[in-house]
Amino acid sequence: MRVKRRRGRAHQHEIPSYQNPASLQSASIQKTIEERISTIATTPEKELCSVLQELVKACLIRKNATYQHDLIFHGLQRLLGGRLPRINQVRALRRIVFRHGDTIVSAKTGFGKSIIFHAIPIFIRRIVIQLIPLSKLGEEQKRSIEQLPEARPCLVTAETKHTNPNLYKEIAAGLYTHILMGPEQAVSDEFRDLLLNPDVKNKIGVVAIDELHVMEQCGIDLPTSAAKDSNSSWGDHSSRSAVGYCSYVYLCEELNDTYTKSGGIVSPL
Repeated sequence: MRVKRRRGRAHQHEIPSYQNPASLQSASIQKTIEERISTIATTPEKELCSVLQELVKACLIRKNATYQHDLIFHGLQRLLGGRLPRINQVRALRRIVFRHGDTIVSAKTGFGKSIIFHAIPIFIRRIVIQLIPLSKLGEEQKRSIEQLPEARPCLVTAETKHTNPNLYKEIAAGLYTHILMGPEQAVSDEFRDLLLNPDVKNKIGVVAIDELHVMEQCGIDLPTSAAKDSNSSWGDHSSRSAVGYCSYVYLCEELNDTYTKSGGIVSPL
């Protein structure tokens, strides 16, 4: 007699469920990103910059965007020597690194505004031009930046140009990660010609204007003039964006209507 086999739940369990190979691959990639972010604290210093830059590229992909905050947090923590970064330091740096646009950071002295733009070349391997109102501040910033891995800052003043006649040639060759200068050097014909060099222009990632409130008190209105002057090397966003991108970062202690109307975006810090 022929016995009919029952096709119950037990038999159904024997049928292997189908799993999409693409979803498995995606999970594997995400796990790799999580694991790599978790090891930032122990990554050898000589490998830190390349690891952070590779992770930034991975997190630019939409499906990996959820890891952007953790990447910036752990990267900043490493650069701060293990100290926990402030949440608004993370928010501001994430906005800059992941190309969300111009940013104004308004915070009191001691907040830690400087580390935000000091860290940028370490994450994206592009040059930061930092405008500072006083040469003394530039010297202090230069010493601070020199403590970061693979950071090579230079200070552009009349004195340093006299001491090193090849300074602009070295900048053009990409020898420096941070270019610190006062507004008088930034608007000089010599530096303007340097900015018009496509090889230099395409290496610039961010223009950071430090102590913006001090510059305004001195009668310097760089953000407004740059936004209005379509022929200015500073105002021509499209030309600087031919390769990669370039954005403005304004750092100040107080905000007023001038800053909010200068083309930048005020972050709710």
